[in-house]
Amino acid sequence: MIRNFCRFFIIACLFLTFFVGVILSEECTTGVFSGAVTNSARPILWKNRDSSFKDNEAAFFSHDGTQFIGIINADDTMQVWAGVNNHGFAIMNAESRDMAIPGEETLYDDEGVLMKTALILCKTVEDFENLLKNTNETGRAVTSNFGVIDALGNAAYFETGNHEYFRFDAIDSDEKLLIRANFAYKARSEEGYGKLRHDRAFKLAQNLIGEKKISVEELISCVTRDFGLSKPDQRKARDDDFVKTVDTISRHRTVAAAVFDGVNSGEDP
Repeated sequence: MIRNFCRFFIIACLFLTFFVGVILSEECTTGVFSGAVTNSARPILWKNRDSSFKDNEAAFFSHDGTQFIGIINADDTMQVWAGVNNHGFAIMNAESRDMAIPGEETLYDDEGVLMKTALILCKTVEDFENLLKNTNETGRAVTSNFGVIDALGNAAYFETGNHEYFRFDAIDSDEKLLIRANFAYKARSEEGYGKLRHDRAFKLAQNLIGEKKISVEELISCVTRDFGLSKPDQRKARDDDFVKTVDTISRHRTVAAAVFDGVNSGEDP
């Protein structure tokens, strides 16, 4: 896992940024790429983190034989917002409050706690699904799209609510990749948002497929930093030198980005 640890640490440190907004919710733009579509044949996990917590750190953890690195709010070691462990399991999320079931007393905001727990307990995507199964009845204070990859080549999203989840495997999609922002495909309500960011990220990913350039380097260069607009009428600034970044991938509230490079079958994570 040293290769992945070092690679992630460099990427995380390069992309920890320092902007702050006034809204307290967590908006993120994310992607899960199966090895069938990447240049290296390894799965890739990507997240742009948008948050009101401007100071982010890359922290190392060790717990009962499991080591992992994750993005955290500075000095808050109780939660992890994207991370990878020494078993080759990586996880991130994009908040999806439309997973709240109407009429249910929905609980929120334990996504960071759940992801830290997963990094301690899980070696595979199946382990993570079992964690969700085991907490369906007791409940979880989360409404989120969790993206995960593992050393077996699995790459998936779990659209997750307090008492249910829906699994989407990247390999089963036409493009062999999945994009999520802040809404669920299996939404239970209309509280989701981020469609313009979702559509822009999906378009960029499609372009990279056409150019056969799905790689960690290209995702960093072409996607994490992108502030292009998916619709021409979004450009309503005073002149052409300014771009309104409310609906762009790299936004006024983007505080960190992480790209996790998986492993090929048979490689030591």
